[in-house]
Amino acid sequence: MKNNFLCKAFVISLLISFIGVAVAPTIIGDFNKEQDYSILIFYTFNKTKTNKCKVELPTHIAKEISNLFEDLKNNLINNFKSDEIQILKKNFTDILDFYGLIPKELSKDNIYSLLNPKWLPTTRNYNHIKKNSITEKNINNIFPRASSDKGSVFICSIAGSGKGLLFLPIMLPRPRFASIWTSVINAESMAANIFTGWGFVASGPQNGIALGFMGIGISFAFPGEPAFFDFIGYALAALVRAENVQNYP
Repeated sequence: MKNNFLCKAFVISLLISFIGVAVAPTIIGDFNKEQDYSILIFYTFNKTKTNKCKVELPTHIAKEISNLFEDLKNNLINNFKSDEIQILKKNFTDILDFYGLIPKELSKDNIYSLLNPKWLPTTRNYNHIKKNSITEKNINNIFPRASSDKGSVFICSIAGSGKGLLFLPIMLPRPRFASIWTSVINAESMAANIFTGWGFVASGPQNGIALGFMGIGISFAFPGEPAFFDFIGYALAALVRAENVQNYP
């Protein structure tokens, strides 16, 4: 009796072992987590055409490219003279090329050249200029800034104020062929298209003109102080040249 019981127990143990071996791989396989993927789209623009490239990448790679792009943008704005920015440009173009994100119409060299416009001095050139005792103010005159020094907009609202002169010094709310403002110290002006919101904000020393202007304005001076001006209204066209102009968009 005892031997029969041991035989039955041995057979049951074998069956459990076989079932366990057969089932185990399936259970383990169910816990394999699939990798996440993301769609990444890269655009390049020129005056007449937009190039687009779209690829599916593992999410961690997409995040890596996105983070690299953010670092590149921040350094282009705040630290374009450093050696680090050149390394970031190379790394960015390399990773785009490696993962097939460069449109067929372009090459890696094309993308790199877009990140190195002719007016932007390289670190080596900038250091060479400084060795020749040219001040940074002179450098800014040689190489245009990232933001333009000109702005223009049509069918717009317009306003301005600052230290300077307005012509005419007193303007009542009626149409005028032109209104001119100028400042050699500091001023702020803005104009935006009424329908789209596109326009500019200008700051610093500037000269501007509003054609077909209708609005109000005044120039005033205190003894021993430069004159200041304020104006607001509408214009068919507004044009400005200033130390700093931010164009929107």
